Amino acid sequence: MRYKDDDESVIEIAHPIQISTQPWGVLRLIYTLSQLDKEIEASQKQIQQEIGKMVYKSIWTALGFLMVSFVIVYLMSSRLSNPLINLTQSARRLSKGDFSVSSNIHIQSKDEIGVLAASFIQMSYELKDSYEKLEEYSRTLEQRVAERTRELAEKNEELASTLEQLARHPKTIDCE
Repeated sequence: MRYKDDDESVIEIAHPIQISTQPWGVLRLIYTLSQLDKEIEASQKQIQQEIGKMVYKSIWTALGFLMVSFVIVYLMSSRLSNPLINLTQSARRLSKGDFSVSSNIHIQSKDEIGVLAASFIQMSYELKDSYEKLEEYSRTLEQRVAERTRELAEKNEELASTLEQLARHPKTIDCE
């Protein structure tokens, strides 16, 4: 039985005592609960502190895992995006006529990016060959134009001299 006695909680345990068949009395034990209440309150405070520590450790652990995850994601994304960025920069240099970009590209893997890099290198070599052939065609064309221009100039001089002779002697010209 629990009750309050003089603003203090107490527990009373009562047990009848008998000797043979006759009641001999009642054994009563009365305990104050103030010490037990203090222990319960101290335990609750300790539990709250432990909960706070666990929450604090959990937050730091979660932040640690997040930081490690971000580092891993950053490294993986860099590993995947850097070759693409390098290929993009090489394509821009190649478009400006820098055919040496293919020597700066290193194929590091055999995945899609490696295949793309190999194709880019092959394309740059083929473009370089095409550019060199085009320059050669341009040079030969310039030579042919110069030669043809010289031939035309000679024919013009012949024509001019023939016209001049015709103007001087209209009947003595030998036409070929």
